[in-house]
Amino acid sequence: MNITMKSILVLTILCAVPIEVTAETNPNNFIDSRAQAMVSVITNNQNLYASDPEQFKDKINTISFIRG
Repeated sequence: MNITMKSILVLTILCAVPIEVTAETNPNNFIDSRAQAMVSVITNNQNLYASDPEQFKDKINTISFIRG
């Protein structure tokens, strides 16, 4: 019985806590901001591609994790 009450309490707390989800309301803005960031990386790091392609790829891959 005690475990059941704890489970119900935990479930109630989890449902009561608001989960903040950030989402772009206009997908075109999301795509545009990522494209601009990618163009910026490509134009500002042209020499990096010749010297260290893996680091260049990592920079481009991090664009998807940047919050807009």
